[in-house]
Amino acid sequence: MPNGVDERRWPLLAQPWLYGERMFRALAAAAQIHAAHRRNDTDIPYLSHLLGTCSIALDYGADEDQAIAALLHDAIEDGLPTGAARRTVGSFGPEVLRIVEACTDADTHPKPPWRKRKEAYLAHLAGQDGPVLLVSASDKLHNARSIVRDLRDIGDRVWERFNPSKEDMLWYYRSLVTAYRSNPAHSAALIDELDRTVPFGAPRPRTNGLFHEGKWRARRDSNPRPSDPKSDALSTELRARGRAAAAGR
Repeated sequence: MPNGVDERRWPLLAQPWLYGERMFRALAAAAQIHAAHRRNDTDIPYLSHLLGTCSIALDYGADEDQAIAALLHDAIEDGLPTGAARRTVGSFGPEVLRIVEACTDADTHPKPPWRKRKEAYLAHLAGQDGPVLLVSASDKLHNARSIVRDLRDIGDRVWERFNPSKEDMLWYYRSLVTAYRSNPAHSAALIDELDRTVPFGAPRPRTNGLFHEGKWRARRDSNPRPSDPKSDALSTELRARGRAAAAGR
């Protein structure tokens, strides 16, 4: 089939394509479901986060189902009415719906308390497969990158955009790295990038303008964070769940 134009006179490349018509519909669905949503305390359309999450997922090997799930990963959680949002996600097929459901930490309004939801989500990750971990971690990495960017722009005022405290946010993102790594199905390269981003702009040693990750890790290891018994217990439990889930596959 030669290149041409469609009924709108838009360019239409010859097939095979890298993705199909479902991707076009998913972009439209994400834009419509979140049309009135903004990023926390900014004027940035929430669509930027959905596109960013999808971009990261594709960079780390997502197939079409996983890329569509990345675009729609917050649809069930934030789209209203919830039933209509769930049906919209389901219209893209059972695998997309399965991934989005697994990435959703609440589908009720108002949502349950923040800490309770996050602890449940962390425990939930132990039993998830590679596609779910890919979309989930892509979401978290885009959020972490955004925090780092905003820290450079406005400093610690960025934490005022969130209901949880700075300490709670750091706890959550560090716990996410532990939870992902405890599950053998995780993408090592993706979680390594999340781990490098989660210090949220903490200074790293440089030599000739380049980061030296080994020295950074050594410095962190030689100056460990104060022990948090609750977080330590959660990390131990997550590792045990990850091993149990791997043994059951």
